[in-house]
Amino acid sequence: MHGSAAGERVQLTRDIPFASHGGVSLMLDAYLPADDRIHPGIVLIHGGRWARGDKQDLAELATVFADHGFAAFSINYRLVPDWPYPAPVEDVVAAVSWVREHATQFRLDPKRIGAFGGSAGGYLAAMLATSGRGSLKSGGRVAAAASWSGPMDLGPLLSADDPALPSAVLSLLGCGEPTGCVAAARAASPIRYVDATDAPLLIANATGEVIPVDQAVAMAYAYRSADLSVELLKPDNTEHGLHNMAELLQPTLAFFGRFLGGPGRHTELVPISPERSPLPSPSPRSTVPRPTGVPPRSTSDDRGGSPAAPGEPLLMLAGVLVVVLGASQLAVALRASRMIQGVSERNAGQPSHS
Repeated sequence: MHGSAAGERVQLTRDIPFASHGGVSLMLDAYLPADDRIHPGIVLIHGGRWARGDKQDLAELATVFADHGFAAFSINYRLVPDWPYPAPVEDVVAAVSWVREHATQFRLDPKRIGAFGGSAGGYLAAMLATSGRGSLKSGGRVAAAASWSGPMDLGPLLSADDPALPSAVLSLLGCGEPTGCVAAARAASPIRYVDATDAPLLIANATGEVIPVDQAVAMAYAYRSADLSVELLKPDNTEHGLHNMAELLQPTLAFFGRFLGGPGRHTELVPISPERSPLPSPSPRSTVPRPTGVPPRSTSDDRGGSPAAPGEPLLMLAGVLVVVLGASQLAVALRASRMIQGVSERNAGQPSHS
């Protein structure tokens, strides 16, 4: 392990071991804001079809994150074909757990750790967002994740027109041919693990790139159906992963700023255009079409509670008026409240014309 300067505002320490498997030592590089405050953290995961790449590939981006107040950790993981699924997923989970356990050493808030990845790394970031259940503040779970061009449903990619996609998926799964790997692909897909306990997710996928954009759309739909926070970005170009840096960096910084916060120096929120706006929460009146191949989900609400009774919002308003007007006009406010309640009850008994 050795350190080197990344700039006046960022401290860099390279080659910190965080796990070892079968003689393979896994390392990370830590990019820390050069101050004494406690920071949220982000684990960065490189791409390369799960078969190549290195933590150094994300050095520039890690420096940007650190300069914006995040403790950034660029990690390595075991590569295929020597180490097929689930080894890469196990390694990124181990990295998050290790970083959390060493939070004091890195001036890190262990309850605010996110994950970022592009391409194969985007897939692994999405797996971090969806794997496991329970608190997002412990173990190998993350509080937010951003995936640029990450495959979300591996099954359809086995029959993709671009031969590079089936080849990469088969290599990840350790399979020889597509027809015998459908079940394995399904079991290794982030979209299959979405549940109500998952982390907020930013999904970015260009409309004309190698990863079909319907992968991102289907994942966003699954998130919405589970009443989870999701933001879908669809740049209208053919750029893949980190090649879309100019288009995606500021919205991604803003996303992490919203869900991880900051040490007092928060990321400036970037205005989001309508086509990039966060997807709304699902509701009983939702008319969003279900993407092809996504099974229907139950629309029942298991969060408990009862709908507001007719007139309750108006009565609450009348109560606020009491406080504002003062005790001297209490009688007037009470009469207004009773009148409003009576009108609301009469209206509630009339048929709707909407």
